[in-house]
Order: sequence, then C-alpha cells, then structure tokens
Amino acid sequence: MPVLPMQPGLVERRSHDYVRHGTSTLFAALEIATGQVTAALCVRLEV
Repeated sequence: MPVLPMQPGLVERRSHDYVRHGTSTLFAALEIATGQVTAALCVRLEV
C-alpha cells in the first residue's frame, strides 16, 4: 500500500489501490445511570 508524501498541514495519505482484507464494525452504547456498556461486533470478511 503506497504511502503518499506528507505535506505541511496535511496528514499522511494512501493511494487508491489500498485494499482491506475484511472489516470489523464495533457498535457500543453507554448507559450513564449504571455505567453499563452494551456492545455488538459485526465482522464482514471480503474475499
């Protein structure tokens, strides 16, 4: 995954040919009154 050169005031960038081999998404909610955290993890594998 080629990294593009950094420039003043800009963060590091990657070129369009960056490929992710699967993704994970974490959903979380905090119940303020009890401090309980409810979470769900969704995993999607891309072949």
